[in-house]
Amino acid sequence: MTIWNKILIGLIFLMSLVFMYMAARTLKGHELWRSKAQSFERALENVEQQIDEAQHARSEGGVIAEMGIDQLRLELYKLLVDRGRAWYDTQPEQINAETGAARVNVPFPSEDNLPGRHGIAENTVLYAFEQAPVEAPLGEGGGRYLGEFKVTEVAEGLIGMEPAQRMSQRELDRLASSAGPWSLYEVMPIDGHDVLAEMDDQYLRTVLPENVAAQYVRDREPATPEQIEELGLPGQVVDAEGQPVGPGETGVYLRPLRDYEVLFRDYHRQAAEWGAEMAAALSDQQYAEAAREDAQRQLAFRQAQISQRENELDTETRQRDIVQRHRQALERKLAEIARAAGQILADNRTLASQIAQIQLTAQRRIDERTRRMARTEAAR
Repeated sequence: MTIWNKILIGLIFLMSLVFMYMAARTLKGHELWRSKAQSFERALENVEQQIDEAQHARSEGGVIAEMGIDQLRLELYKLLVDRGRAWYDTQPEQINAETGAARVNVPFPSEDNLPGRHGIAENTVLYAFEQAPVEAPLGEGGGRYLGEFKVTEVAEGLIGMEPAQRMSQRELDRLASSAGPWSLYEVMPIDGHDVLAEMDDQYLRTVLPENVAAQYVRDREPATPEQIEELGLPGQVVDAEGQPVGPGETGVYLRPLRDYEVLFRDYHRQAAEWGAEMAAALSDQQYAEAAREDAQRQLAFRQAQISQRENELDTETRQRDIVQRHRQALERKLAEIARAAGQILADNRTLASQIAQIQLTAQRRIDERTRRMARTEAAR
């Protein structure tokens, strides 16, 4: 065996030791990773069990003791179907008092705590209310319905919206005077028998109009149809199965539920109609007042004419009296002249008869003298 063979055998032995060490380390690593994998699998099983427990409801004796994510999601879906999304503490920044368009700051942080991601898209229809404390009496501290709006602009923490329906001047004034904060609803809040069921009766009488407070106070309370009719309350008295009870029977009074979206739209339509009628009435009133003023001017003008004519009549009357007196004087003078003329005519007739007699006598004398002269000439 040569030296090189011995060296090669030594190297092979050394490499065998190295490979044995590496194999031992590999086996040890496999064992470590196998134990780690088993522990992770057990942890994963625990997590999956926790996820399953969180995902599904926990029941005890056939009764749900704790709701899971599926049940909570279903309840949330029910709430969203009835109520939709809502944004509170929104602040109006710009309100156009002529058109009702507004820009509103919507402070709605997302899960990653970045502000401005409110989740409102363009063309979304929102119902705006003034935000008011729950304990505030009716008509105090805000709480008014401002209108139905359509989102026209979406920005970081800001939306622009304009009225979905044309607003009356009264609605525009109410909107412009609202300083906020506002509550924006994706779905018009719906009415239900459970909405104010936990409220105190005295509080309901404080915050609700008198004509409807009794409906909420007596809602879902035992009563007979005669008692409800005596109180003048709308609605019906039903039994445990929801069927109306007969006369004299005791059941549960259910007030009528209101569809606020339909009511507000109907009120808006009625307000528009009444506004148009009021505008027409005001226009007619203006025309009537203008006609009355014109009639008064015509009356004053006619009265002035009457006064002028009366003055002229007085003048004419005085002149007529003067003329009548002058005529009477002339008539008396004429009568005197007529009498004098008659006397003159009579005298003239007498004188004419005398003159005719004188002329006849003179004619006779002339004729006789002429005959004498003719005879005298003839005798010569």
